[in-house]
Amino acid sequence: MAKSRKTARAGGPRGSEGTEDLRATHIVLFRERIDENAEMMAKVMSLVPRNGGNGGMGPLAMGLGGADIANAHIHAELGCASVIASEADVERLRNAAEVEGVFPNEVRTLPSPVTETTAQPAPPLIGLDYLRGLRDGIDQALAVLAAGTRPEFRPPASLFRSASAHVDTPTHTWGLAAIGLTKAERPTGRGVKVAVLDTGIDEAHPDFRDRLITDNLRSFVRGEPVTDGHGHGTHCCGTVNGPQRPNGSGRAYGVAPDATLLVGKVLSNAGRGEDSTIIEGIQWAVEAGARVISMSLGSPRRPGDPYSQLYERIAERLLRPRKGNGTLIVAAAGNESRRPNSLGAVGNPAACPSILSVAAVGSDLGVAPFSSRQLDGIGAVDVAAPGVGVYSSWPGGAYNFLSGTSMATPHVAALAALMFEFEPDMSALEAWDRLKLRARPLGDPLDLGAGLIQLTV
Repeated sequence: MAKSRKTARAGGPRGSEGTEDLRATHIVLFRERIDENAEMMAKVMSLVPRNGGNGGMGPLAMGLGGADIANAHIHAELGCASVIASEADVERLRNAAEVEGVFPNEVRTLPSPVTETTAQPAPPLIGLDYLRGLRDGIDQALAVLAAGTRPEFRPPASLFRSASAHVDTPTHTWGLAAIGLTKAERPTGRGVKVAVLDTGIDEAHPDFRDRLITDNLRSFVRGEPVTDGHGHGTHCCGTVNGPQRPNGSGRAYGVAPDATLLVGKVLSNAGRGEDSTIIEGIQWAVEAGARVISMSLGSPRRPGDPYSQLYERIAERLLRPRKGNGTLIVAAAGNESRRPNSLGAVGNPAACPSILSVAAVGSDLGVAPFSSRQLDGIGAVDVAAPGVGVYSSWPGGAYNFLSGTSMATPHVAALAALMFEFEPDMSALEAWDRLKLRARPLGDPLDLGAGLIQLTV
């Protein structure tokens, strides 16, 4: 086991300049959340000796989330701890009655990159898909009349997609139009906290500069401030919290412009982060009062591989808390498909049953060619959202068009914030159900889940 060095924890409102965390080797998952039982945590973690007798990472703060003990960092709200442990330590922990599992501290990244795109071209006014859909719809209506019955009529997906195609305009993005957010008077997410866990944010961007709260920005990446050196995080933050109305530098693109934005930098400027860092970000967001957490990150999963038990138990505890209304976690399904030639399975952590998994659609409302699919009965797609040619903020006061399930995910998180605005006491599980109930079916549920998220049915 490596020597321990006593160092400052990363964090603080502006990031982790000049700090260096010890790298956890494992995550310990407890059978019960321990926010009311810190003594039990202390007892179990005493199985891991302090490295070299040098005092480890600090004392246990009784009953508080994010406490440090020996070589562990406790996440009380989540019922787990990041720990520096040898193979012998891991075996002792696994044998403890209070421990549900011990997991390696894995690396997660941004979903596989998708070629950046320019503005979406306008679709033809009438295309073959539309005409075929119209034909199918007429055939279905004639069959109903001939049978003398009146079953529920559902327009063919091809008709719905083509008739509902959208384009960017000088005033708003096609994504806002697709989910029903172009009216002047509409919900804005006021009073709701939304956390984006990603590569940070460009705090100096003119669309955020006067609206961010210093205490709501934090980096969990060693040696990197919360400032976004990649661009991915700024783009996702813009989709959640960008302006509702056009300003001097660009069109409206924010789904929840008045929501309170929490920005946790859990991925480095290279787009990489460890489970221990991501989990610390989740703990911070929950403690800060986030009702919904947007995570456009993960790792590929081969068909048949299990979903992450670690993330599932954390998400389940937040979605179905023993007290309070809970927190909804939304994650990108992944960009592993290359349609029509190949299909990729939904990745982790989106494959977890208690994490809302988001697929991407283009402006024609067809599934994006890169969007991952449920292939194995394990990782389901729950809903879909705009994810092709999405216009949003970019570092340096700029704007950019990106494609990916990463772009679809913050659309869903922000729409959940609009729902929480009107019903503050709605539980996270109720929000999950309503997002799916309000979705408009577009095609194969294995690709698109319940369909495209909508503000109204």
